[in-house]
Amino acid sequence: MRKEQKVICADGGANRLFDYWEEINQLELRDKFIPNVICGDFDSISPSTQSYYSSKGSEMKHITCQDTTDLEKCLKLVPEAQRILVVGSLGGNVSQELSNMNVLYSHSQEILLYGRENLIFLLSPHHSHFIHCKEGTKVGLIPLGNPCESVDSKGLKWDIGGRKLEFGGLVSTSNEISSSPILIKSSHPLLFSIDFRK
Repeated sequence: MRKEQKVICADGGANRLFDYWEEINQLELRDKFIPNVICGDFDSISPSTQSYYSSKGSEMKHITCQDTTDLEKCLKLVPEAQRILVVGSLGGNVSQELSNMNVLYSHSQEILLYGRENLIFLLSPHHSHFIHCKEGTKVGLIPLGNPCESVDSKGLKWDIGGRKLEFGGLVSTSNEISSSPILIKSSHPLLFSIDFRK
């Protein structure tokens, strides 16, 4: 990890990080990955996890507001210009995943949601996005939150060809990279998902 990078854990995420090293049988690495800050309403963090990271120098930011999620609380601690990778934000509770995706629409930072099998980020409208992926990788173009009146693509197995994507209509799931980089341009914000599974 580079010095300019900062690790911020939501309170429940700190439990996950703490347990992870035991799950993969590499406890010796636990001391090498200490969050700079643990943030949230602290309704999820276990006393043992909080005690451990406090003793290692992690700053505890207790924010009691219930109108924002722990992810939103964490994002307030990150300067606007930074790229943000949210590890562990996919692959669990579906309503929590949808809440995390909602955050992509309400924040101006470049945010990537990462799970063990997927990566999701938001494509801004009216911009040509060139995305590098291995040929054969499964991808999705998801019009969550709004219809996309027009989506153009090049390099997908099933290119969209200017068609409208919307829930209740056409949604491009389990599409596939046929040549890289691919090009995506849409009339409205559009979620792009990458599937790491083979």
